[in-house]
Amino acid sequence: MYRMCDFNNLDKLTPCLIEDTECIRKVHSYIIKKLQFMESTGIHIIREDKGLTILKVVVSGVNHIKDITHTMLHEFHQKDCPLEKIEIDTGKINEYAHGDVECGTRKLIQIDYMCDDGVYEEKKLRRVENDDEYSERKYDPSDCDNNSIEPPPDFTVIGHSAVYLINRDKCCTTTTYSRHEVPYHGHNVCK
Repeated sequence: MYRMCDFNNLDKLTPCLIEDTECIRKVHSYIIKKLQFMESTGIHIIREDKGLTILKVVVSGVNHIKDITHTMLHEFHQKDCPLEKIEIDTGKINEYAHGDVECGTRKLIQIDYMCDDGVYEEKKLRRVENDDEYSERKYDPSDCDNNSIEPPPDFTVIGHSAVYLINRDKCCTTTTYSRHEVPYHGHNVCK
């Protein structure tokens, strides 16, 4: 029998079928909080342990509402990274809204923000040859260093399964286990 890595007999090779299928499952978990403050109730500080990301800010009266998200993102210098805290002066609602949203009524400001977010990704690489590989990674998508978002870490291999034995002794490959090259089933496939 001739093997794929038998370079002396290239005209009599037994072909090896290899097919890779990669599936990634991504779960992004987070908490969205909505806080409302009435006009002229003082200065309010919103703080979260792992930071907060502003999603939406609106000012409303009894009958009218105005979205001031863009203004508040600029006011708080919100970019890609979460903020440690924000400070809302409810005496400045008309300033934030660039005018009175509804004259003669007491307004409120509502801040919608996201906190405690994290991403869990699971990757399954199926190599239809001699193994299945299972990987995962966990990270905080809003983790910042020097005002720039950190790239996610590499996937960590958590398991392998040798399921396709049809290619045994035909394919000149090794299987990777935890970033170390290990011959298939403990012996070298290419002799």
